[in-house]
Amino acid sequence: MIPKETIHLAIAFDENFVVPFYTLATSIFQNNRYNQFHFHLLATGLSSDEQQQIQHYIRSNGSGISFYALSSKNLKHLFINDEVQNSMATYYKLFFPQLVSGNVDKLLYLDTDIVVNGDLQELYATELGSFPVAVVPERFNNVLRPELGLNKAGIYFNAGVQLMNVPQWNNQQITEKALAFVRDHPEAIFWYDQDALNAVIRDNYVPLEMKFNVNTMDVPRTLSKAEYKAFVQDKVIIHYTTESKPWNALTRHRLRFLYFNYLQLSPRNEKKYLVFQPTPGTIFRFLKSSLKETFFNVFALSRLRKTQFFTGVLLFMLNATVENFGTIQFAFQA
Repeated sequence: MIPKETIHLAIAFDENFVVPFYTLATSIFQNNRYNQFHFHLLATGLSSDEQQQIQHYIRSNGSGISFYALSSKNLKHLFINDEVQNSMATYYKLFFPQLVSGNVDKLLYLDTDIVVNGDLQELYATELGSFPVAVVPERFNNVLRPELGLNKAGIYFNAGVQLMNVPQWNNQQITEKALAFVRDHPEAIFWYDQDALNAVIRDNYVPLEMKFNVNTMDVPRTLSKAEYKAFVQDKVIIHYTTESKPWNALTRHRLRFLYFNYLQLSPRNEKKYLVFQPTPGTIFRFLKSSLKETFFNVFALSRLRKTQFFTGVLLFMLNATVENFGTIQFAFQA
């Protein structure tokens, strides 16, 4: 048997996303037992002990690992938009093609708000030719972005999953052009590096099937849990885009159960929800979301009818809500 090509993965995060990183890595190992990986990590704010624990976990699963560092000058002129919750780490992906060694021709970049639900070999084997990258166009984003030079609908892509053609990326100076666009056109930037990459790459990419980057808008809203399990059977990468992160107590993402499945299998299986300000509105939203999620675990939301079991189900829901409520950290203003 011809050995499979090593899949080179690029992942960037800071100290706030260690648990999601472990969940992502666990989902990769669970669904790719016969693939060989090398993890290229740009991780900031981690202690030496944390780095050693990550190295041990990756190597204990038969994979290689390399850590990289950026100097402060690399991040000069970059900014974070107060309207979109994110950190400077979102820009790190731009630098991977310049950091890896010359014998790495392909890099599969993955955001940490992702779980891998299938074999990555098909995606990694995609022929890239002279294109710098392969990405998934956002099916529901048909808004024109003339400020980015996008005057045609259907070509704006999500940058959370990228199969990078390292030589072509560097030859075409994608990193340099993206950084220059952020510096010269800050008024055009909303989704950070993603907007900058769309501006400089435009339609100069290999389009991938939706199954390789299933974002929040791709997920149906009114299926039963069994039907959602059927929906994800042929989906390789689930991407919790927008504010619908599975660790956000107020999220309504119907595939949150997948994240928690992999979280429970990871060495950092801390079920902890995102901090939110406990106002009457946010507490009501949490209770409503928790109750609906418990209903979802029993019935299809679109098929709810009066039932003789309503009282029993209600008690079950309240019990689950109390359990979830205990996992939340509240932020109180002084």
